[in-house]
Amino acid sequence: MSRFLQSTTQGMRRVGAMLLLVALLAVGAAAAAPAADGPAGRAAGSFQSGFNVHHNGWTVLTGSWEHAGSAVFRTDGVAEARASIVRTGAYEDFSYEIRVKRLGCATCANTLVVRSRPAANTENDFAPALFFSYTNEAPGEDGMFSVFRIKPGGAWIVVKGWTHSTAIAKGGWNVLKVEAEGNSFRFYINGTKVWQGTVAGPSAGRVGISMYTDWYLP
Repeated sequence: MSRFLQSTTQGMRRVGAMLLLVALLAVGAAAAAPAADGPAGRAAGSFQSGFNVHHNGWTVLTGSWEHAGSAVFRTDGVAEARASIVRTGAYEDFSYEIRVKRLGCATCANTLVVRSRPAANTENDFAPALFFSYTNEAPGEDGMFSVFRIKPGGAWIVVKGWTHSTAIAKGGWNVLKVEAEGNSFRFYINGTKVWQGTVAGPSAGRVGISMYTDWYLP
């Protein structure tokens, strides 16, 4: 597969694709390991999605998503907007992780979404929500991550501004993870804790996955 997956419209070119390998959520601090796409004993609501041939429990909000190869769920994105999927159910305390890979558009955000009640607006965003995002950045630079709070009306609040991190596997597979206990959160990239803190907002919400795609002139 080439690094750049492209389509053209009116002399402009859209660059990038997101490949999603697995999404896993365990409810509560003492949750058992979840079963594939189903509850895990006393950890009711836990799940593990491998995206082998289906995406049960997930709803596509925006963009076109498809199963490609073994255990890969992919999208080419939406021009100047987000391609997003959301999981059924609302979660309070949890550990949620996804394994993703971004091809192309090194400065476009790839996002793990938590505590969301998704409502489409003109930018195809979730609101309210917490966004934990990373970018690959240009050659010679470390990738970057950020945490933003999206308020119910759609306003963006900086929780942790864009920050370089050597934890990001640029152009490769990255595991993003969020642990939530009440309004306390811990954020990890490939096992490295990159930020933790208290964030105001809903005490429960849906989880999801999103990517942003830019246009550029060829």
